[in-house]
Parts: sequence; C-alpha cells; structure tokens
Amino acid sequence: AAAGDEFFILVMGLFVMVMQLGFAFVEVGLVQSRNSVSVLMKNFLDATIGVIVYWASGYAISYGAGNEFMGWHKFFFIGLENGEMVGVFFQY
Repeated sequence: AAAGDEFFILVMGLFVMVMQLGFAFVEVGLVQSRNSVSVLMKNFLDATIGVIVYWASGYAISYGAGNEFMGWHKFFFIGLENGEMVGVFFQY
C-alpha cells in the first residue's frame, strides 16, 4: 500500500508540474508573438528559482524541527529520511 501511495503522490505532483505549461501557454496567448519567448523564459526561470529556493530553505522553514513559528533543521535537505523525498516533491 505504501508504494501505491508514493506512486499516486508522484503522479499528482507531475500533474501539478504540467500545469506550469498550461499557465505558460495562457500567458503566451495574451501577448504579441514577438514577446512569447520572453514569457516562456520568465515561466521557466520562475519554476527554476522556486525549486532552488525551496531546496535551500523552504522545506526546512516549513517542516524542519524548530519552534512553533519556523523550522531550523533540514536546510538543503540535509538530514532528510529516505521516505520523505516523495513528500518533498509533492510539497514543492
């Protein structure tokens, strides 16, 4: 059952990532054709910078051990357990 749960979470996370493409296509449809490459680059950089910031500090602040306000552990995914990686992908 646990493997099926992890597979489901990964597939649903991939669906959310594919939604980024939909947002990009909507934005490209709203601008002139000469600006479409810059809109796609903006969406790509938005997703890339978001992943890097979440990797560096987002998961630690949200789910790391700490006080009631924020976490102070697991920055850069250091100290992450083996089973937590699927949840990390879904939370991003």
